[in-house]
Amino acid sequence: MTELVRMRNIHLSFSGTSVLNGVDFQLKAGEIHALIGEHRSGKTSLMRILAGELRPGRGTVSVAGRSVTFSSPNEAAHAGIGMVHQNLQIIPSLNAVENIFARTLPRVWFRFRRYGEYIRRTEAIFLRMGVTNLNLSVPTGVLPEAQQQAVEIARIVAQDPRIVILDEVAQRQSKVEMERLFRLMQEFRDAGKGIVYITDNVNEVFEIADRVTVLADGHRKNTELVKNLDRLKLVRMAFNFALDQQENVTPLVLRQFNETVIRDLPVGVFIFDEDGRLFHVNDEAERLCERSSVDLVGDTLDEILAEHLERSHDEILSAVHEDTKRVWDGVPFGCAEFTRIQTTSIRDDDFNTLGRVILVQDETMDQAMAEYIARAEKMESTAELAAGVAHEINNPLATIRNYVEILRLRNTDGDTGTKLDRISAELDRIVEIVGSLLSFSKVRAGGRQPVDVVALTRETVTLLGHRFREKRLGVRFSLPDSPVTIPADENRLKQVLINILVNSIEATLDGEEISIAVELLPERNGVGICIRDSGSGIPDQVRDQIFRPFYSTKASRTNTGLGLSICKHIVESHGGTITVESRAGEFTEVKVFLPE
Repeated sequence: MTELVRMRNIHLSFSGTSVLNGVDFQLKAGEIHALIGEHRSGKTSLMRILAGELRPGRGTVSVAGRSVTFSSPNEAAHAGIGMVHQNLQIIPSLNAVENIFARTLPRVWFRFRRYGEYIRRTEAIFLRMGVTNLNLSVPTGVLPEAQQQAVEIARIVAQDPRIVILDEVAQRQSKVEMERLFRLMQEFRDAGKGIVYITDNVNEVFEIADRVTVLADGHRKNTELVKNLDRLKLVRMAFNFALDQQENVTPLVLRQFNETVIRDLPVGVFIFDEDGRLFHVNDEAERLCERSSVDLVGDTLDEILAEHLERSHDEILSAVHEDTKRVWDGVPFGCAEFTRIQTTSIRDDDFNTLGRVILVQDETMDQAMAEYIARAEKMESTAELAAGVAHEINNPLATIRNYVEILRLRNTDGDTGTKLDRISAELDRIVEIVGSLLSFSKVRAGGRQPVDVVALTRETVTLLGHRFREKRLGVRFSLPDSPVTIPADENRLKQVLINILVNSIEATLDGEEISIAVELLPERNGVGICIRDSGSGIPDQVRDQIFRPFYSTKASRTNTGLGLSICKHIVESHGGTITVESRAGEFTEVKVFLPE
């Protein structure tokens, strides 16, 4: 798909407070791209820069391949960008027609015939949107909020931009109205427009979006195809700290939060009223207790703990009654053998206690480990199958090569010779790919053998060639001209390079570049491998955790959070080291050192 927008390394601050920290963003023609994250994560600010309402402190913005710097929303509108704001931008004293066509309405009001054309265009737009019974003659300020927002959306439809930004529009819309809006968005997508949909509702992401970008604390955490995502992982990534922020909220806000987040949280949530009776649980809480919400709701805190907690009952009960925020690790709860339990309180603006919350997170890793082992066994079987297929491919390749050489011996014209050279070059490429596949599928009986790190690096990139081509990523090599040989387990070392490169590919936006360097380090008696990408980077607060087993910043279904942990184990088993340098929003650089 054609790229409509590329925002690179965007920084923004308000009064010395950092709002965006090196954020990258890409929008393609014919896609709906969701922006999701907690309140104040930077979603709206990023799009206000694109809409010409804010100027970034640092970074670049390109629209349709052309670098732009908008000084006003009008300039952005002329470039084909339209934004529907979270806070309505209508003029209350004007009617719907005047709001929609404020820039183009005739100034001479007695030219009624021309004004009538605008009325007919307005009616046609609302008919297209499925909006009926909207009074076009009254001031927009007297209309219901949902109809006021319909007027603002109609203004964007009339503008007919290439890029449409919708900021938290679901807050004023009913379910029926949202279904109409989703149909309109699909119509935009089919027409080749790019739509940015800002939301805090995970369900909407899965219902309407093609891709999603997660922002947190002004950083881009991830950009991924929605079809590849795991719902619970996306919730955890986008709303990692959401529950801790609910201590000073009113019951209405809590209910709204519950509808969009709590239901899908991979943490058991038990919410008790001020009298200590349970009035809400989510799906994970039901699973842990092996009881439905109908059976659980109404039980007292003491009854819940007595039935499902084997130990620490009195400590937790005391902490809850004393309004103390506490954490217990390794506690068996319900059907889970190992859980993390947290207690907190819900308070209003006057700090009065409205209720209490117990969070129970199942940290039993047996299932995740079993899935990983099963996947590893499948990979081994696949490698063996690939080896057999590769050997079979080599036989007809040899035959084709022989016939090409026979044709060369004949008197051929220049054009035929050129075509034979091209066939030979393609055959060489196929042989290289098959060789890489065979190398990856080798199973040795143990021990290490001399491995050429330069050749191994090139083979790994060849194996991942389809991943690079899918995202149109360039590769910049910096490799020695001669072989660099070290004693190593070739297959396991290739696994390290694959894991690191896949992480770089997934973190990098389409059309960027990944650098790969191999360097002899005589002073350390070894070899250094450096892989650098220009992706989303790693925030400082999580960099120390990336080598932990099962820790992941990704939301894809197939991700286990074990890739870098395995890399670290393999490198250290070779007597080497692996380190990561990163700046959020700018780059990540992984360095591997291996001794000779």
